[in-house]
Amino acid sequence: MQRRIASGEANPVADAKRAAQLGDFRFVWAVGFGFRAPMGLTCNAIFHPNPGQVLATRSVSDVPDDCERRPDACESQRRLDIYGVAYNRALVNEPQFPAPDVCRPSTPADDRISKQDAVLRQVTPVRDGRVRPHDLHEAARRGSLQEVERRLRSGEPADALDMFGYTPLAWAVVRDRPEVIEALLKAGADPYPKLDGRRWPGLAPLWLGIRLGRQDAVRLMLPRSEPHLINGVGEHLLIAAVEGGDQQTLQELISREPSGRRVLLPYEHALRAGRRDLLGVLVTSNSFRPDDLLVAAARVGDLEAAKVAISKGADVQGVGTPLGSVILGRHEADEALLEAFIRAGADVNRITVGNSMSGPPLRIAVKHAYRGPYSRAEDRRTAERQQRIIMRLIEQGARDDTRYPEQAPLAFLAVIGTNARNDPAPNASVAPLPLAVLSALTEAGMDLNETYQGRTVLQWVQSRSEERRVGKECRSRWSPDH
Repeated sequence: MQRRIASGEANPVADAKRAAQLGDFRFVWAVGFGFRAPMGLTCNAIFHPNPGQVLATRSVSDVPDDCERRPDACESQRRLDIYGVAYNRALVNEPQFPAPDVCRPSTPADDRISKQDAVLRQVTPVRDGRVRPHDLHEAARRGSLQEVERRLRSGEPADALDMFGYTPLAWAVVRDRPEVIEALLKAGADPYPKLDGRRWPGLAPLWLGIRLGRQDAVRLMLPRSEPHLINGVGEHLLIAAVEGGDQQTLQELISREPSGRRVLLPYEHALRAGRRDLLGVLVTSNSFRPDDLLVAAARVGDLEAAKVAISKGADVQGVGTPLGSVILGRHEADEALLEAFIRAGADVNRITVGNSMSGPPLRIAVKHAYRGPYSRAEDRRTAERQQRIIMRLIEQGARDDTRYPEQAPLAFLAVIGTNARNDPAPNASVAPLPLAVLSALTEAGMDLNETYQGRTVLQWVQSRSEERRVGKECRSRWSPDH
């Protein structure tokens, strides 16, 4: 494609017409961070189209840097972008395109709308409603009950996937077509079909109905779902109910959860959304575990929820490292949470080992302390709060008595810093912690003379200063021609 575009052989309009005649309706789709809409299109496919139907994908995250250094390096990509926009717009305007009510040519205003804001927006159909739908999926979207029944009688499969990875039932749920939903269910449509040989909740009709708050559709689909999917529904359906804000559905689903089973993420989602009513449903259910609520409260920084969990017997150092989440210090309530944990008997020299929370609390607090440029007042407050947490841990008796041969020593973490990994991070913030904190850390057992990878902290500082000096000199001499 790049060669055809460069040689001038590529004609996006003619190529789109040929593809439509062949029944190939894949898009040329440029995807960057933030999940931007397909080039030149506005698509009302909830969440995202099926990646398997994308003709060409790329990441645009590195394009600006390349263009700044070598403007000619981006020319071929710019030509592909122009081709892709023209191709996509021409394709959806072809009479054979099966989903004109889903995708239409975008306008500049559409391109500036983030995916999150546009995800539930209804796109005005561009096809005349008197024209017969192309397939069962379009009939379901349009709510054409007679056409749906006619196509089912003619043998069209009720659970076929379209180019977006949706079944007809999924579209009927998304567009809220209750009569069509009933007809498809009677024809054997599966509320939770297998996709590519496995069950993926994201586009399942039942998941969509719960997530979008389609209560009537959910009531129809639950009895027809396989029992093992509903009895012990798993967190994904519970999260969908929380995100959909449907208290009645959440109550029904949580009542099917076996007692004692871990249900963590729904608590976190309810706390982040500020939905105390939904949190109340979770807390009063048979599957309620105080430890799960405590972990969620620590992650979100919700002091009141943490107090409830502790009052109900939650372990402040249980599975899920709630103490570690507090020590990371990204919420205004973290200092108050730490005090609540200390009052509940937290041992500031012990923590559950896992992921980046490996080692005692003092090491974790130092390792994750924010020391970057204070571009925002919030950054400065975060750094100051984390430093106070380190000092409070030391006051409470936290020590660095244990050595971890595979990890950087505490002095390295305090002076050089890492980006939450065990290895040095050359691009991480390198500002050392304040002198008062460093002094307190030495009193808590930090050895400034301990070596890491054959060098002391002082030698590491000197070597990195030299690396920055050489790098600065190289950049000053660099030019695109050399």
